Amino acid sequence: MTLDSLPPTDLPPSRTPEIPSASPSTVASSTLSPTAPRPASSVGVDAFGVPLAIRHHRQDRGRHDVWELAHQLDEPYVSSENNEAATFTHVCLLCAQELTCNPFSSPTAWEGALHRWKHTSNVKAHMVSAHGDHRLGKTEASKKLETAVR
Repeated sequence: MTLDSLPPTDLPPSRTPEIPSASPSTVASSTLSPTAPRPASSVGVDAFGVPLAIRHHRQDRGRHDVWELAHQLDEPYVSSENNEAATFTHVCLLCAQELTCNPFSSPTAWEGALHRWKHTSNVKAHMVSAHGDHRLGKTEASKKLETAVR
């Protein structure tokens, strides 16, 4: 009989297997670096499909509603698919959700939602062009049309 086949109660206290906690705070505070290689499917993801190890938040000084969906990364991220090794500073949560909602999407599909935005106007333009059917995209498109008609 091997050690693996014994029930946990038969193990001596010093050899009892420890089960790591899977809480988001534990995973998010892990020592994974954004540039370090990541295990393919062992990392949990949030509701938008972004790995929990990639911490992001609403832009601090952003007063516009688009910053609810365009989050700033806590640390710049280098995409594994980018040959030029450009660093990304933001993630579009709508893009991430669209890219990862397919059960056959790759573990790195969310990286297509990474962006480099410096101004709210860039995020607004993205919302109009990529998410025109979303409430914020429609609002920005109607504002642009209203301004153009004047």
